[in-house]
Amino acid sequence: MKLPAFFSHREGLPIADGLPVPPYIHQPLKRVGVLCLCIVLLSTVIGAAALLLLEGLLGLEHFATNIVPGIALAALIVAGALAAGWLWKKTGWWKPLSQLVYSVTGMPLGPEGILLKVAVLLRLGRSFSSAEKDVLAVSAIAAGIAAWFGTPLAAAVMVWFSITRRRTGYVLLAAFTGAALHYAWFGPRSLGPFEMPGAAATGVYILLGLLMGILSGLIVRAVQALNMFSGRYLSIAAVALIAVLVCLKPLLFGPGIGLGRQALTLENVTLSLLINIASYKLITLIAAAGARFPGSLLTPFAAVGAASGVLTALWLQSLFSTVPLNPSLAAVVGMAAMLGGVTRLPLMAALFALEISWQPAAIAPVALASLAAYAASTVFLRRL
Repeated sequence: MKLPAFFSHREGLPIADGLPVPPYIHQPLKRVGVLCLCIVLLSTVIGAAALLLLEGLLGLEHFATNIVPGIALAALIVAGALAAGWLWKKTGWWKPLSQLVYSVTGMPLGPEGILLKVAVLLRLGRSFSSAEKDVLAVSAIAAGIAAWFGTPLAAAVMVWFSITRRRTGYVLLAAFTGAALHYAWFGPRSLGPFEMPGAAATGVYILLGLLMGILSGLIVRAVQALNMFSGRYLSIAAVALIAVLVCLKPLLFGPGIGLGRQALTLENVTLSLLINIASYKLITLIAAAGARFPGSLLTPFAAVGAASGVLTALWLQSLFSTVPLNPSLAAVVGMAAMLGGVTRLPLMAALFALEISWQPAAIAPVALASLAAYAASTVFLRRL
């Protein structure tokens, strides 16, 4: 069996390109203790690999966007697309290698898709039964996402909705193991403290979620329209567009890991930077997803959502001048609303934003804005 793409049955964009659905995921397991130990060890390895990849790409983004000329970055993107496209035609372990080439040569899609592909390839081994290999695969996916973002609950919910609604205990074990590595590496984080928003401010944040839901619906339809024409010429056009935009604006190079952190923390952020992330970065994402380039949407859309949330809050603040809005909270709300509207998974999006921010004061506005974005995108997509 094949699932064409994560959550495609909900009309949202796929978080990553399609993964095989484990056909034996509901068979009974016999070596439970051994399997738990293997999950912890596997999650540690996958988590460590995720953290090394994350740090390496952060350094690469910083070096490229601050030192390398835009014309050189454009040439690197074109060369990387050619090499990755050639590798993608092969099978087995060449698939993750192709995604790695895409990521290190500046494509906008998230590199956490590499972890998903590696996890699925674990089912090729012979030391375990089919059911055990399937559990190891989904556990590795949860561990990789949790280690990358530090979001164990969101990772578990993603697996729960996309692959299996059983084996939850194993998935949670893997997710919390991966998240433990993330926090051991980076330490505790906080974007606050945030003050608890009042009723009026919460209402404005819900309105922000509705607007982000409409934007999400437009993004989904734009990508789906491009998917209908996917082929060699569309891929060439997408690579050319991304290369030109990166040449003109080198800060667009890569999946936007650093941009997402800047937009969330509002450190060294200017209005021009937010506009570039919410507009030009979004254009490169639509082009890459529309051409079906391999990769994940979580990292780049988190950055776009955070930037769009701050910009939308600034506009709403001019309309509701007596209602105090927190830009940092608006970034978290915008990120949750964007992910909820694009993936059509408001629960995962809300948990993702709350685990990223670690702010109890954000629970109500994030949850309500995610639901509002989901509702708005649902209505909007049906009418388009």
